[in-house]
Amino acid sequence: MVPIRIDEDLQDENSKLRALISNNFGRRKNNPDKQRKVADEYVRLCGYKPGNNQWSDQNGLTLDEIAKQLGTSKTNLTRALSIEHNLTDSMKELLDTRCSVFTGKK
Repeated sequence: MVPIRIDEDLQDENSKLRALISNNFGRRKNNPDKQRKVADEYVRLCGYKPGNNQWSDQNGLTLDEIAKQLGTSKTNLTRALSIEHNLTDSMKELLDTRCSVFTGKK
C-alpha cells in the first residue's frame, strides 16, 4: 500500500500541469534544453507572455514568485526565458551540446 494525497485545488488541467512542473523542475538529470522549455511553459501557464523584451503579467504573479515556485532564482529563470525566446534553434543546440560536454549529460 502506498499513501496518496489528493489535492482538491487541482481542478483544471493548467493547475495540474503547473503542480507537476514545479515539483519536478530543477532535477539534476534534466538537461538545459529541457529546463528552458519547461520554464517557458510554466511561465506561460502562470499568465506571463513575452513581448518587446518585456514580460506582461496576466495573473498578478511576479517573476520572483514564479522563480520561487520553480526553486530557482529570478536571474536564472530570466536567463532561461531569454535564451528560449531569442536564440535560434541551431544556437540552442550548440549551447546544449557544449553544456553536455561539461556536465557529462546528454
